[in-house]
Amino acid sequence: MITQRLPLPAPEERAHLFVGSYADMHDLVEDPVAPAGVLEAAATVLRTAREPVRQSYYC
Repeated sequence: MITQRLPLPAPEERAHLFVGSYADMHDLVEDPVAPAGVLEAAATVLRTAREPVRQSYYC
């Protein structure tokens, strides 16, 4: 059986204007934090919204 591997994603050429590496994207999106007592559904939306920002490093 032949295993095909996809190429690793390459950083978007403008990403270096904001961060030095993908790992730095985590620091970029750590704020804002959901306030104490917020509904779990709202906190989940906030956590989910961070992912497209992190992935923008590659697109």
